[in-house]
Amino acid sequence: MFCKSIDCIFGSEIQTLHKPTVMGNLQDYPIEEKKVNGYVKSKVIPFLSKKKINSEKIENRTVLLSNLTGTRSLNQPSLISSIDGKIGQILFTIPDCFFFPEPGDVLTTNITNIFKHLLKSLPPKTGLILTQEKSKDKLKEWVNELGITVNTIFIKNNESVNLWAEDSFCVCHDNLDDEQYIVKPHTSSKQQIEITTNITQETPYKKKEIDLFFQGGNILVGDDFWFIGKDCPQDSINDGIIKVAKDEKEDEKEKIIKEVYQNALDPERKLFIIQSREDVPTTSYETFVMKEEEKEEKWEQIFHRGNEDGTKQPLFHIDMFISLAGRDNQNNRIILVGDPLMADKLLGKSYSREENLSHLFDDIAQQLKLKGFKVIRNPMPHIYDDDDDDKIRYWYYASANNVIVQNYENTKKVWLPTYGYGLWQELKRTDEVNKTIWEDLGYEVEMVPNCHPLAIKNGVLHCISKYLYRISSITNPQYIKKQNTNFLK
Repeated sequence: MFCKSIDCIFGSEIQTLHKPTVMGNLQDYPIEEKKVNGYVKSKVIPFLSKKKINSEKIENRTVLLSNLTGTRSLNQPSLISSIDGKIGQILFTIPDCFFFPEPGDVLTTNITNIFKHLLKSLPPKTGLILTQEKSKDKLKEWVNELGITVNTIFIKNNESVNLWAEDSFCVCHDNLDDEQYIVKPHTSSKQQIEITTNITQETPYKKKEIDLFFQGGNILVGDDFWFIGKDCPQDSINDGIIKVAKDEKEDEKEKIIKEVYQNALDPERKLFIIQSREDVPTTSYETFVMKEEEKEEKWEQIFHRGNEDGTKQPLFHIDMFISLAGRDNQNNRIILVGDPLMADKLLGKSYSREENLSHLFDDIAQQLKLKGFKVIRNPMPHIYDDDDDDKIRYWYYASANNVIVQNYENTKKVWLPTYGYGLWQELKRTDEVNKTIWEDLGYEVEMVPNCHPLAIKNGVLHCISKYLYRISSITNPQYIKKQNTNFLK
């Protein structure tokens, strides 16, 4: 039986800043047992990582405080909230492989079951599925099996679909012309461009492009505030889109970044930039000896996969370790921040590897607390999957922060990733604690099973979905009626 209130687990310790308990050299750490779940071996799911900037050098596209209006593509832009309002439409971009899994392909079937679970449990008629034309009959089978109605966009079979729906664009409502816009960043892959084009061709959404770097997973939008991970504006600076002097003071640099991004995407909400004040390590590799019975083998393990030089974020996107949770009875804004050390304690570990970066998550939590947010820490296990073919151990976070959430009038619901499956049965403990945290905040919790195959690729539920609109954010009732087309029943 688990405690109903999270306070009785750690009390005030949840809010404290802590450094990891480091034992010293690599050989001082116990080598956990081999766990070959096979998640990392899947080639179907692309690993989410920061792409190199491939844009050509563009002259005279710098942005200064004196000409900020040059970046505004919309008149009165307002980002769609990550939490507030009833979900009106939510996008899933599902590659055809999930409709036609190979015989015995357990991992692909696992992802298929996650999609089915979400579609079945989300508010009726809110799902919009984009997939290839060849998947139409199989999607009809899903719909009949689940007893649901979905909206659909079918694209050409020779066009590719990216599983990670969240990152290709942002969605803004223009409060002046009362229209919805798909807002594309400065650079996009061919695949992302095709997705945004297909959506705007098949729906009433209009398309805009803004000369700034951003990705959906690195933005979270509250009621009167929004967050952006520092890596995105830093890319805009590195590419000369935002011009700041090399010796510019950090507070002045932050002021320029905020004005530029607010002007372009949401000037009414207050913007906070999420970053670690301490150095963030890049992808690192270590060797160790895997001992199994009488056999010893030389293995390699990989930490911080996807982290590049200069990153200011301990994880690729902020939605992997931060959740917005609304407000409490005293009107305080509630933020959940993942805590690997808290997970270690819950799981009974007597040590904590410095590679779990708990001190960096602590630093970000502390900054948010100092800025007036009510910060609640939630367990975020730092775990691994073993590739016994290549003899590589991949470390990743079993993130319960990457959620789908709805906060609407008296209806509060969260779709929560869970991980107590396969060779990680012990994570049922952290699953239950994460559930309790949300329940104590007044949310109905929908536990989404076995999200390991997504988490090891650097994304989970928020990453495979995209809020296109919420009921409370739409002022024109005719707009909602325009959405109810192309239903598949």
